[in-house]
Amino acid sequence: MLCCVKVRERLEHSMSLDMREYRALINEEMLLVMRQMDSASKILSYLYLGSEWNASNLDELQENRFS
Repeated sequence: MLCCVKVRERLEHSMSLDMREYRALINEEMLLVMRQMDSASKILSYLYLGSEWNASNLDELQENRFS
């Protein structure tokens, strides 16, 4: 969560905006996005469970020899 807060604070500062009323929503959405970027979980030697991010991340697919 600390990482999300720092990103939000830097965004507020760089854009010179007061986004207090949106902070909870922004933090929640950033956590959702960051969770989707976690690595896929290996279930069986041929089966992984992941997010849409994992399925579209060419580097991760190639590293794990997905075809």
